[in-house]
Amino acid sequence: MSETAKQKWNGQSRGGSFGTWCFVMLVRHSGLRAAYALLALVVPYFVVFAPSATRSVWRFSRRVRGLGVWRSVGEIFGTYYTFGQCIIDKIAIGQGLASEYEYSMEGEEEIRTLFTGQDKGECEAAIFVGGHVGSWECGAPFFARFGKRMNVTIFNNEHEDIERVIESESQGRSFNLIPLKRDWLESIMEIKGALDRGEFVCFMGDRYMTGSPTRVLSFMGHEARFTNGPFEMCSALRVPMAFFFVMRERGRRYRVFFKVLKNEKVRKADPKALQEAFVSQLEEIVRRYPRQWFNFYDYFDNDK
Repeated sequence: MSETAKQKWNGQSRGGSFGTWCFVMLVRHSGLRAAYALLALVVPYFVVFAPSATRSVWRFSRRVRGLGVWRSVGEIFGTYYTFGQCIIDKIAIGQGLASEYEYSMEGEEEIRTLFTGQDKGECEAAIFVGGHVGSWECGAPFFARFGKRMNVTIFNNEHEDIERVIESESQGRSFNLIPLKRDWLESIMEIKGALDRGEFVCFMGDRYMTGSPTRVLSFMGHEARFTNGPFEMCSALRVPMAFFFVMRERGRRYRVFFKVLKNEKVRKADPKALQEAFVSQLEEIVRRYPRQWFNFYDYFDNDK
């Protein structure tokens, strides 16, 4: 299938500003339990009235994961509900309720080495690459504990209305946003400036906009297209790279996964090798948490 025919994502994520505002108000005035209860009533609406997203979850369950019909139906409802939980949790954390959640971590020793510095007595700049699986926003309190400035790149029209609602009703965010604009040079200079200052820059490595450099790789037994940008930049600048995923577990618990690529590996690897390492790690996470794969469009090149 051609890139034009296949790629349906337009730089915007699911959801609406009015619905988000309703949940913001509900969390503030009635608490988390009430928000989760309302979510259970909202999910069937999206199953019916978001047909393209529902179809993508169905195809992911049936054709990629190989599940049966009834289990795939259950995965549609489960995926929407988990997605809604992550949105509610992001709202709650933005309203100062981070203490309501528990965090655990895998890869702690690796990431502490990166946070505390490598042979310099201070923390180096680094590139983090995650994806639209789980909820990286809910991991912001974890990053804030280290007192390191975090910059997160987003496509210029991604989340715009929704983020405006959340930000206006929250206590502020602990990270800086760097919009990826059509003028790539401006964005690249801002990213390089952050790295030159010894800050961290986060990319989402599982989406791309039409016209940007990509590579087709094997993912979940199918072919899918991934952005080259963060891997090209890491290879060119020779800065440490780490993969990160923040995954929701039962209750109000999140598990933060880190995989740090050593400086030696970054210096020797070409961008494709770095990209393949990320896709391999992404697949491991998605297989472990399949209901938290939040790419609601026809993702796979051979998904016909």
